[in-house]
Amino acid sequence: MDLMIIQINGQPVSVGDVVTLTSGEPIELTPSSFVTLTVGTAVDESVFSCTVEDADGNTDVGFVTLSAVACFTSGTLINTEHRARSVDSLVPGDLIRTLDHHLRPLL
Repeated sequence: MDLMIIQINGQPVSVGDVVTLTSGEPIELTPSSFVTLTVGTAVDESVFSCTVEDADGNTDVGFVTLSAVACFTSGTLINTEHRARSVDSLVPGDLIRTLDHHLRPLL
C-alpha cells in the first residue's frame, strides 16, 4: 500500500514544498515522500504532524520526531573545556562547550 504525505503540521503540501516548523527549521517534501530537514539553529530535535493518504482516500495522522546529528569535517576546531581543538583529536569523555555555553561530555 502506497501512502502519500498530504499535510505537514496541518498545512497542505505537495512534492517540493517547504514548510517551516515552529522551531524554525525548514523541511522539504521529496518525490519519494521523505522529508529533508535543514538544521540551522540550536534545536537538535523537531516534532511535527504528518497526514498521509492512501489510494482509496483514507487518511491518518502521525507524529514525526527528527533528531539532528552534528557532523564536522577533518580539522574543524571544537571548543573544549580548556581550548579549541581539532575534531580529529577528540575522544569520548572530552568536555565540549555547547552552543548554549555548557560543558557536555563527548559520547
